[in-house]
Order: sequence, then structure tokens, then C-alpha cells
Amino acid sequence: MHFSGFLSKFSFEHLLETLRRYPPAVRIERKCVRDYKLPGTDNVVVKKGSIAVIPVYAIHLDEEYFPDPEKIDPERFSPENKGKVPPYAYLPFGVGPRNCIGRTFYIFASIIKF
Repeated sequence: MHFSGFLSKFSFEHLLETLRRYPPAVRIERKCVRDYKLPGTDNVVVKKGSIAVIPVYAIHLDEEYFPDPEKIDPERFSPENKGKVPPYAYLPFGVGPRNCIGRTFYIFASIIKF
């Protein structure tokens, strides 16, 4: 579901940037369900049963993905710039089939506050 129709362009970009700077969860953990060889490596294998930790907060503050990461810059999420954010670099609610079920509630609650 796309929420930008409920907020002004300005407000929605601010909401996305606030979630980048202050994500609701600072990390995501996933249990590996099968052995997985990391692409681009010779012999790095994540073993079945291992816990993978994705450091959301650290990724959101990495200059490689977000130039001047300490600065609040809603323009990062403008239609012109949104494509510059690499896939999986913006994870305030995780991604994929195991993303946070509270995502929709959180965004609608934020809309009501505006």
C-alpha cells in the first residue's frame, strides 16, 4: 500500500526521513533455515540455525548509502532522489515477507497525528 496520497509530499518525505534517522528497530534478526554461501566469497557459509543480525541503525547512518547521514534531509525521499537509495539500505520496518506487521498501523497513526 502506498501512503503518499494521504499526506502532502513534504510531510511524507519528512516521515520517511525521520524513520531513516530514528528507525523503530535498530536491528533485525533472522534465523538461517539452510546453509547459505555468501555470493562473491570463496568459502563464507552461514550455517543452518545461525542467527543473522542486520544492523538497521548502522546501515541508515552509513555514508555509503546516505550522504551526510546525520543531517535530516527529507529530499532524500523526493521522487527525483528516491531511486538513489540502494535496495535494502532503507529498512525501518524490514523488507520482504517477514517485514513488520505494524508498518501500516505506524504510518496511519503518524498520518493522524499530522
